[in-house]
Amino acid sequence: MDAFVAGVATTPFTSRPPGLIEMVERVVRAALADAGLAGNRIGAVFVGNAAAGLLQGQEMVRGQVLLADTPLAGAPVVNVENACASSSTAFQLAAAAVAAGTADAALAIGVEQMSHPDRGRTFGALRPRPTSCGAPTCSRRSSGSRCGRARPRPLGRSPRR
Repeated sequence: MDAFVAGVATTPFTSRPPGLIEMVERVVRAALADAGLAGNRIGAVFVGNAAAGLLQGQEMVRGQVLLADTPLAGAPVVNVENACASSSTAFQLAAAAVAAGTADAALAIGVEQMSHPDRGRTFGALRPRPTSCGAPTCSRRSSGSRCGRARPRPLGRSPRR
């Protein structure tokens, strides 16, 4: 089955955006209208967002919270966090769901608000977390700051102490 884009919507890029919920409510209604579809025709929603966990404190069920007051409330939602590719990944997943026949229609939403009234929180979210290379003789081990020998840790394992 082929997938195609039936409707689109966007909000203006601005230094004073409305909240995430208001942005999502606007684009959902506009995209559904542009596609000529009712909310109950959408079989899956993919919500791409990278920063809400760090900036807003909404770590889990982001899409479900953002869609609660839209015609898509209660629809199956997949929350996508893939750093700067979150929204494009959500789009790819929506197209794949339609192409695979698991949904007749799917909606991809990409939403970010990269600011917070506490500027320290905004810039802290964008700064990499410091790590030590783990070597017992590492001069930065006790301070926790990054050293040139820092190596990635495998997922699911605790750092060696």
